Amino acid sequence: MTAGAGVWGGMSSQPAVQFLPVDDLLLDTQNPRLPSSLLGASEAEVWAYLKDECVLEELVLSFRSNGYFAQEPMLVEPDAGGRYTVLEGNRRLAALLWLFSDVRTGHAALVPPPEERELAPLRSIPCLVTNRADAHAYLGFRHVGGLKEWGPAEKARWVHAEVARRQAAGVPDKSIFYEIGRAIGNYQNSVRNLYLPYALLILAQERGVDVQYVLTSGFGVLTRALSAAELRTFLGLEDISSPDEITKSLQRVDVTRLGTVLRDFTPEFDGSAKKRAPSVLGDSRNISRYATVVANPEAWKVLRQTNDLESAHRVATRSNPGDELQRIAVQLRAQIDGLQRVSAQEVIRIAPIVQDLKAAVRALDAQVKVAESELAE
Repeated sequence: MTAGAGVWGGMSSQPAVQFLPVDDLLLDTQNPRLPSSLLGASEAEVWAYLKDECVLEELVLSFRSNGYFAQEPMLVEPDAGGRYTVLEGNRRLAALLWLFSDVRTGHAALVPPPEERELAPLRSIPCLVTNRADAHAYLGFRHVGGLKEWGPAEKARWVHAEVARRQAAGVPDKSIFYEIGRAIGNYQNSVRNLYLPYALLILAQERGVDVQYVLTSGFGVLTRALSAAELRTFLGLEDISSPDEITKSLQRVDVTRLGTVLRDFTPEFDGSAKKRAPSVLGDSRNISRYATVVANPEAWKVLRQTNDLESAHRVATRSNPGDELQRIAVQLRAQIDGLQRVSAQEVIRIAPIVQDLKAAVRALDAQVKVAESELAE
């Protein structure tokens, strides 16, 4: 793939490097690496996110010690006011703004403060002036195709935007995933497998489902889970080979089930954003078990009652209900024997559970008597 024909959208050559003042460079509030809640936010909000999430301290230290490496020009797009939005290099720009204590940082100060000899070489930065469409193609090649990979969610956001761009350009629906894959050096199924979960999360968010954890921390797990046909069938996803088919299939998705699945993939947090309990899924190694459970209505009911994937999976895969009941009875006897060694106060605490067990046994006993009566007739 040549730089002109592929990465740079048909231009005959790569744009020439220009040195532009840092004061004229703007953070990209549509950066694919931003969480969806920050898309379109203010530069100050974007800078605060980059500081918290992108380890700017390392870049600041490098710039103070080594200056700016000309071999890494930023990709920028000019605006009508004579300034430039940075399409590639936002982390670097955020570090530079911190060095200069720019107003966009809230004048956040560095300790010790930089000296003029450190700042002077950084006031103008090498940039390639381009446009968002050409830069978008390059970012896909660089960060989705694997030269300098983004995380799964960032890749998916780029793919989602690229699909929309090609749809607007009139590219045939059946060709879109193939063409995107070819442009970034990837297979069309890999492109589809990024597009589908992101589109699904957009749908869920539009219907009021909290998708933040799955989007930021569990996107790869959701992607792998959707490779299971049982889960796609459970949600109502049918034809998914092209963007148009996915859009039509999303209209038939059971959003209630989708919300429940996303909650099963999300740990429980306390007020300080610390995990209080693991997710129902546990981790990605349990995806096949989860898929087996969603395909079995009885097992799904047990999962909803207990939030215990192991118990639900046993229901889905058991060959003989009597064997399963026998196993439970053995475990229960062992638990009862253990209670002989605990305090009376601990025993009192389990009184409600004992009442539930008594009710369950009475119901099971009644079912056995009905069955015996039917057989005797």
